[in-house]
Formats: sequence, C-alpha cells, structure tokens
Amino acid sequence: MNVITLRAIRLAILSLVLAIPGLLANRAHAQTSADQKAVDRADAFLKTAKRGQDILGFVHFGAQYKGHTYAESRAVRNQPAHFALVYKFNWEQDGVTDVAFLCDSKGSVYEVQVLKTNAVFQQPYALANASIIVVGNVVLEALRDQLSQEEAQRVRQFIDNPNARGLLEITLRLQQALGK
Repeated sequence: MNVITLRAIRLAILSLVLAIPGLLANRAHAQTSADQKAVDRADAFLKTAKRGQDILGFVHFGAQYKGHTYAESRAVRNQPAHFALVYKFNWEQDGVTDVAFLCDSKGSVYEVQVLKTNAVFQQPYALANASIIVVGNVVLEALRDQLSQEEAQRVRQFIDNPNARGLLEITLRLQQALGK
C-alpha cells in the first residue's frame, strides 16, 4: 500500500471515531419542537460559571476552567419534544471540549455527551474515574471497621467500576430538581 492510501484510511478511521459520540444528537440547528420555556430553563441552569466549573471538574478533572459558552441547540433523534444544548468549554491553556446536554420536554437534563475535544492526555472523565478509584480505596480503608460486609462490597463495586459521567448526570439532575 502506498503512503497516500494509508493516510486516506487513517483519515477515514479518525473521522468515524470522532463522529460516533454525536450520533445520538442530530446535526440540525435549533429545529426542535421543544418549548422555548423548557429551553430557557435548561440554559439558565447550565450557563452559570459555577455550573461550568462543576461540569468541567467531572469531564476534565483538575483542569483549570477558562469559561464556557452556548454553541448551539440540536434536536434529539426519536424524541420530538426533547432537545440538546451544546456548550463549548475552554480549559487550561488551549483545551476545548464541546459538551451536549440532552434535555426532556421540561428542560431537565438527563444525559451528557462529549461531542468533541482537543484533549490529548486528559481525555474526558479519565482523571475523574482514576480519582474515584484512589479516593474510594482510601475511604474504604478508613471506614472498613464501621461498614458491614455488604456495605463494603457495595462500596467496592463503585470503586471498581468508576463512572464519572454517570455521577455528573445524577448530580445535574439533583441540582436542577432542588433548584441549586
């Protein structure tokens, strides 16, 4: 195979890999049947700097938050009243990550998707998941005498299967439901 063919194959594979996270959200701009009050509710919840810092703490744990801005709205496939709000997160010196927040017909966030990032070493959720393992083991060891065997096993399951994205989604749902 010549060099041009190898480059074309690599480019095609890279394009496919980069496209996969966005498959669940349509590429159409803002053409949703979502109620504007729901969109405004979700945006008011997501747009604050404090919320942006919290979200970045899950997506790129330990990275310095440099701000986030609304980028676009998208329709959610097979969910006519649902919508996704996409925000561009800036972090560290030149880090940029686009994150879509899928919302129901009331504007409640129920899923988070990283659409693209220029991260090389600090991939989304990787350091947060690693920190769950480290801190979880320390906490488990410190509380070992106070936990029943069943409780210790449940904690061990959370440590062995860290899910920073799932924790982010639960955190956002709770904060939004509690009005925080």
